[in-house]
Amino acid sequence: MLSLENIVRNPEDARSALVRRGEDPPIDQILELDSQRKSLIQAADTDRALRNTVSKTIGREKRKPTAKEIAEMRETGDRIKSYENDLESVLSEMNAVLLSLPNMPLEGVPDGMDEESNIIVRTSAGDTSSHGNAHWDVAPRLGILDLEAGASIAGARFFVLKGKGAKLQRALAAWMLDVQTEQHGYTEIDPPLLVRPETMTGSGNLPKFKDNLYRDEETDLWLIPTAEVALNGLHQG
Repeated sequence: MLSLENIVRNPEDARSALVRRGEDPPIDQILELDSQRKSLIQAADTDRALRNTVSKTIGREKRKPTAKEIAEMRETGDRIKSYENDLESVLSEMNAVLLSLPNMPLEGVPDGMDEESNIIVRTSAGDTSSHGNAHWDVAPRLGILDLEAGASIAGARFFVLKGKGAKLQRALAAWMLDVQTEQHGYTEIDPPLLVRPETMTGSGNLPKFKDNLYRDEETDLWLIPTAEVALNGLHQG
């Protein structure tokens, strides 16, 4: 979650950075909520100080409070409770807004709002468009890829790997893991596939993507979209 302090201190910088992410950032809403937060805290603190002053005065004078003082302190207590309830609502709304914001891009990250404006940073293989046949043409003829079956059970752009095609995918995944762990010092992790809502929130998936995620209502556990969610939870401690 982005820092409220940084947004309040540099609102225009935050606005510009989030616009670069293709967002319509609610910076003005955040500033208004923060102003309400500060006002409510100040009002509650003022009434608490008043209540404490009256209590100390009564104690110092070693007497019972008058009926008027009792009524005033009751009114003061009611106001404080009202301020606290309003503050809780403001903080809840502010937290929801902050959680909906994406991370800000680094200054050196090139802007690209669509494919036409994207900047090509580097290429690695040259132009291979005119060489050989596409895999979606070759693989079905080899009997290792079934596009029609994938479309029939899941819809367009889905596929079914069969026989050596499925074996090839499994082998490639194992090869990648072996290379990264044995040659590059990474540690292989097999995390839980279901996590607590706090873990989903900590990785930025909740509440923003709530409607696109799967939850077991009985246990209040969420199915992770990628291992990144659980790994982030591990590093959060």
